Amino acid sequence: MKKALFGAALFLGVGCGGEALESPTRTETETPAATETKGLLTSVRLDNGNVVEFYELQPGEVIVTEAGQYPNPPASSIAALEPVAAYRELTGGREVPAALSAAQARLEAARAKAPSVPLQAQGPAMDASAQAGAPQADGVRAAAGPCDLSWFQSNFCLSGNDYHMCLTNWAGGAWVQINGADYHYTAVCPYSGSVVMNVAGQGIWSVQQGAYRWASRSASNFTFRTDITNAANSSFHFASNVNY
Repeated sequence: MKKALFGAALFLGVGCGGEALESPTRTETETPAATETKGLLTSVRLDNGNVVEFYELQPGEVIVTEAGQYPNPPASSIAALEPVAAYRELTGGREVPAALSAAQARLEAARAKAPSVPLQAQGPAMDASAQAGAPQADGVRAAAGPCDLSWFQSNFCLSGNDYHMCLTNWAGGAWVQINGADYHYTAVCPYSGSVVMNVAGQGIWSVQQGAYRWASRSASNFTFRTDITNAANSSFHFASNVNY
């Protein structure tokens, strides 16, 4: 049965990662930014220094992710595009790498086989008080500075989806899990300290203070989980947007 589970909790976790890259030019590169994640298909370095990466975590499981630095605008317009279309949008129609084309073919084959059944949602719903965020012990709030609150909400806390969660001024860790999703777009931006973003236990990146990372996946009836860990002494914003 198709199910969804959403929530957030304060907890400790373990993860790994590197540091973000910056460049004044837009080029294709075979080296991922801020990650030790396997399955990199290709990546594009944008003019503003952000890096967009394409991964196949498992056969047919393709995700797109962007590592950026506040206040650089994210390339969020590509989040809902198919991987090949996203690559062409970023590169002005450059020839698509064979590895990315083959991965999208596997994605489409897996989507065609996925059953379509009604969704049953279970688990704790995020109410307004939870979305406002957990108060910090030192009273730190991100009204401005690294990862401005309004900027994060405008770019990542989106309306028009079947479900969205927006945790602001949060600490200690958070998670969201979706069973039976067709589209998932999630983002984190720490404004004090650093965190680790863990996508499906396979995509693992370190995100430093003032940096951000988003990841998206489009498929059919898939399970998708994102954890924000290694955040015991950090504060961050975290958003997730889902379509069924």
